[in-house]
Amino acid sequence: MRKYLIYIPITVGLVLILVFVIHTFRIRKEEYPYELQREKMVADQIVARGVKDE
Repeated sequence: MRKYLIYIPITVGLVLILVFVIHTFRIRKEEYPYELQREKMVADQIVARGVKDE
């Protein structure tokens, strides 16, 4: 029985890591469209500055 007690913290640790990875992936998946929109806005500003300078 005692030799099986080592598996409990290992299992808990693996579950916590899995939950963290899934949670992080979901957050990044939700932020991705906003990130693309931000990049497009910055690119548009750079293009507008370039046109204004000429």
